[in-house]
Amino acid sequence: MLPTAIDKTQQPRGHAGRATFLWGLAYFAVAIGVVLQGQYLSGIFSAELAHFPDEPAHTMTAVFFRDYFAAGFPSPMAFARTYYLHYPKIAIGIWPPVFYVLAGVWLLIFGTSHASFLAFMATIGAALSTTLSLFVRRVAGAWLGLCSGILLLCLRPLRFGTTTMLVDTTVTLMCLLATLALIRYFRTERLKDALVFGLLTAIAMLTKGNAIALLLLVPLMCVVTRRYRLLLKKDLYLAGAVVVLLGLPWQLLSFRLLKDASIIQSAGSYNLLRNTGGYLTILYEQLGPVTIVGAAMFLVAMIFRTEIFRTEDKFEMEIAGAGCLALTIYLFHAVAPMPGPDGRYMMAALPPLIFLFFTAVSLAARALGPRRSWIGYAAAALLLLAMPSDAWTLSRHDRLGMADAARILHDPANRVILVSAESTAEGAFVVGLALLDHRPQQFVIRATKLMSDNAWSETQYHPLLKTPADVNAVFDRVPVDAVVLDLTKPGWPQDSALLLQTLRGDPDHWRLTNDLPASPSASHHLQIFRNIGSRDETATNAQVGAQVDAVLSKKRD
Repeated sequence: MLPTAIDKTQQPRGHAGRATFLWGLAYFAVAIGVVLQGQYLSGIFSAELAHFPDEPAHTMTAVFFRDYFAAGFPSPMAFARTYYLHYPKIAIGIWPPVFYVLAGVWLLIFGTSHASFLAFMATIGAALSTTLSLFVRRVAGAWLGLCSGILLLCLRPLRFGTTTMLVDTTVTLMCLLATLALIRYFRTERLKDALVFGLLTAIAMLTKGNAIALLLLVPLMCVVTRRYRLLLKKDLYLAGAVVVLLGLPWQLLSFRLLKDASIIQSAGSYNLLRNTGGYLTILYEQLGPVTIVGAAMFLVAMIFRTEIFRTEDKFEMEIAGAGCLALTIYLFHAVAPMPGPDGRYMMAALPPLIFLFFTAVSLAARALGPRRSWIGYAAAALLLLAMPSDAWTLSRHDRLGMADAARILHDPANRVILVSAESTAEGAFVVGLALLDHRPQQFVIRATKLMSDNAWSETQYHPLLKTPADVNAVFDRVPVDAVVLDLTKPGWPQDSALLLQTLRGDPDHWRLTNDLPASPSASHHLQIFRNIGSRDETATNAQVGAQVDAVLSKKRD
């Protein structure tokens, strides 16, 4: 028979701590296995880290932080400017720094190989799963705790989050840790626990901007638990001061950058009804009946708290904290003027809903008694079998072929490389070359930044180079040694056609040296042209960098 809860009153403190530690290790080991299985099935071991528009930027920014640490913390602006000329796919500013600091330290210790990135994401995913399992173990026992962690990692958002270099899994972990700290404060009412909550909230906000949703957590907890008197104490205000001092400044900077990049929606495009209904639909698509049972558990527990919590171990605060976190995530994204609805934004609501589901299973089994508790577990299994089929979807990651192109051109003779592809594929080439370079070494120019002028989310084409003569004028100013063209999925077809026309129309200077057709091992058709004309090979790296910067600056002007 599965245990329904942990009887802490019969365990010495030291024994309980050792048991928690050992179960934590077991949970983590199982979670690592589940994540690695998902990574293997997704094909990410042989594919580039470029299967979501933000992924190459996150990957390259993590490498940037690693190299900045290794360089001994030089002048940040000068280092960043030089670095960006070599590898133009860095995103610090729009996204806060904590994720990149964590990844940068990891890469400094374990290297910048493809496997190192995957191990980092596996570790983050396993840490999130283990945290949830230990949280569920408090209420529902060790084995249901194990089931909760495995369920979380098998869901589509976590499968995707642990096979791509994205921030969402990390911010989900930070939100859960901050909520656990707040639950502890509501139990102990100690200033130390309130300050820990404030610090973790600030760290979450410095991981990704939508963690600002945590600011709703305290007022919701006070309302749900009816502990309004806590608002009269200094503790939560001091915690708020920590959040304001550490977490808020970067939010203000990011807000300005996001607005400039047209990511913050205008009042005319914002639709509250679409968001509220859309995110409810997303939660059901991701968790199915688990969402319904979890939400019902929260509502019933808060309305009929006296009838439910009759045992010595009362878990009212845990249930309140989990329910408030899920509600906070939903309400914030339903109201915030952000692009969406987007399934990634609901990831932080999944752990608390799973916790509430397994709490309901445990309480039902306890109410049925030892002989009939199997009925509760069987009903839970049937509900999980009734999950929407898409909830278990595992995305396949195709190999684009950009890593192969980077290996072909990884030669000091190719000092300046122009890559023309869709923005994500360009980023894949930048990352692939950077992982091979003795950074910073070669210079990469992205055609989407050189040949047309478009905002981040712009859908209208604004050409800057309109004729082969315009392209050749750029080649006269910058010693481009090689050009990579993606014929399968170009950024702007007009730019790709113009570049191809220019290269093929000048056989005295450009020769097609590599044709990489689409194949089972590479999904994009790439062509590589080399400059066979005379070039000034005496220019220093600084001089070449100045030439690249001058061309891009003129484009911006």
